[in-house]
Amino acid sequence: MDPKTIALLIAPIATAILISIITKLAPSDPEPSVDNVEIKFKHSHLIKLGASFVLLAWLSIPVFLLTIFLSATSIYAESWLVTSVLATLLISAFIYLTIALFLKCENCTRRLTVQWKKEPPPFSISYLGMAGWSSIILQVLFKNRFVCMHCGKHYRLY
Repeated sequence: MDPKTIALLIAPIATAILISIITKLAPSDPEPSVDNVEIKFKHSHLIKLGASFVLLAWLSIPVFLLTIFLSATSIYAESWLVTSVLATLLISAFIYLTIALFLKCENCTRRLTVQWKKEPPPFSISYLGMAGWSSIILQVLFKNRFVCMHCGKHYRLY
């Protein structure tokens, strides 16, 4: 088999293994209190899609750096691979940003995954070492629930 075919076969398997490991390591969270009852988020399919594109962009970053290293050291000098990984990164980031503009909290009407300041908003929950918008992305991907970082409203996806 040629290296292109091997790379195309290994990438989805490695991604699936990484996601399953992260899911098993993710801490379980307690049920919400009575005053923070979870409600179903109306656009659950959109936020799940946006979170998936963020994960794809995050996973593309180390792959992009690896392909640059391999090309620079002439171990595997294929320009199409560097270009395709960079295109994956940029396109997935663009799609996420487009989706993020439409996702608003039903309670406070602020954008759920847009954070303008470096410090986390007041109701941001730390999850897997991340806080703010990135925490919401991880909560959506691995728990199918999230908390609005602006007002603290609890949502479930399905």
